[in-house]
Amino acid sequence: MTDQVISPLRRRMIEDMAIRKFAPKTQHDYVQRVKDFAAFLGRSPDLAQSEDVRGFRLHLASSGAGAPKINATVSALRFFFNVTLDRPELVKHLAFMHEPRKVPVVNRALLRGFPATYFPDFGLIQSSFRCLRRDGRGSAFPITTSRSRCS
Repeated sequence: MTDQVISPLRRRMIEDMAIRKFAPKTQHDYVQRVKDFAAFLGRSPDLAQSEDVRGFRLHLASSGAGAPKINATVSALRFFFNVTLDRPELVKHLAFMHEPRKVPVVNRALLRGFPATYFPDFGLIQSSFRCLRRDGRGSAFPITTSRSRCS
């Protein structure tokens, strides 16, 4: 291993994460995100102002970073400013990005190929949908365990 000189600020952040028992990968990722912030600033991140934090968020969004990377950066910078620097006023510009979940598409042709043992109530569900379509009113009806035809 090489003996690299670590800045006191980075050492303090690593110690703060070790106290809180962060996993080694999380520690590495947090240090990288703060390093990216420092590279954006062109100076030490402990000299950052609220406008610098806002500008970095804009930089991430305009560079096409996805929600996972933005949220990882927000987590790292929140920890850095709240715990390591004790400057919570800078955190107000760091909000998590919410991305709506995508509903998976089910291929009905694939489901028809499976035996009923995999989907024991699939026939019941199919017949219920047939009844609902035949009904035409779109009204809900209770699904029973009997496999009888529509009335």
